[in-house]
Amino acid sequence: MLSRTAQPSMRSTARRADGELFWHVVDGMRDSRGQVTMPAFGAALSDADTWAVLDYMKTLAAGSGAVANGSWPVPLPVPDTLVQCGDDASPRSLAQWRGGQRVRVVAFDGDPRFQTLLVTRDGSVPAGVPRFRANCVAASSHAWAVYAQIAGVPADGLGGTELLADRGGWLRARGTPGRKGWSDADMVCNSGAPIEARRGAPVTDALTALLLRMDGEPVRFVKGGFVH
Repeated sequence: MLSRTAQPSMRSTARRADGELFWHVVDGMRDSRGQVTMPAFGAALSDADTWAVLDYMKTLAAGSGAVANGSWPVPLPVPDTLVQCGDDASPRSLAQWRGGQRVRVVAFDGDPRFQTLLVTRDGSVPAGVPRFRANCVAASSHAWAVYAQIAGVPADGLGGTELLADRGGWLRARGTPGRKGWSDADMVCNSGAPIEARRGAPVTDALTALLLRMDGEPVRFVKGGFVH
């Protein structure tokens, strides 16, 4: 595990592409004088472990940003985990939905605009939840703690939280327990990209308006960092 002194700052993380961060963890970092500022971990970590470390850093950044500023400082993909869906014989990877399917994560129904994923403390489907409303559940009991960190709340305060991911797999909005409906204020990852022109009848439903905004303002990475 990286020590606190060895971790690149979260602001530095936001300015760098994932491939560059991966290389720095494997090969280490040096300043302009050639002095080692972070040791190399390539001999101690596998590729999978290195990606896990980077995902953990982003999760810490999201949680601290949610507490301090009410938003996530670095665009964050939905954490990949095994999910059990319906009567499938074996769990599947959540990453299957990236690149086309919006995902709603609900911490404890149906909405054709989403694939709803329940996150529970023990990885089981709660009794009384109709199968047609929430067909999938995170198969790992660790998912609860991870999503609590992302939301910036203690584990005991996660119940009732909802997170929305766009079609690219990026977490974009957070609904807090007890809220009444969705609004623009729930958008905690705003790319700042131009909104695409929208045609048709005016949208009066707040959730639909939020989804259209997510689609029209995709997360982009440009030279020097994320637009966010």
